[in-house]
Amino acid sequence: MMSDFFSFMKVAVIAICVLAGLFIILLALPKSRLRGVTLQMFGWSLNVFAALCVLYVISPADFIPDIIPLLGQVDDGGALLTALFSGVAGIISVTQGRKTIASFRQTPQQLPSHEDIP
Repeated sequence: MMSDFFSFMKVAVIAICVLAGLFIILLALPKSRLRGVTLQMFGWSLNVFAALCVLYVISPADFIPDIIPLLGQVDDGGALLTALFSGVAGIISVTQGRKTIASFRQTPQQLPSHEDIP
């Protein structure tokens, strides 16, 4: 009974590793449609994280209270810097994803007709 379970788990782990490897290969291809979609999803996730960091700075609840001198402002400053960097990275990622996907939507070039061939 247990040997069947472990043999099944071995096959499942091998299958997952193969699929993960194929996913990584498709992400590495510069003109992959999967790369464009993944870049856009990752970019939007970074933008949501940036918005949450800004909400943290605005909200009255803090990990380190603002009453403590200097340390209270350091966590807000760190959250603002994190929001800035993740927002910029998110915008760049979404833009790159759109460019990759847009390259698939371009009209294909016309094949030469038999009159064009000498």
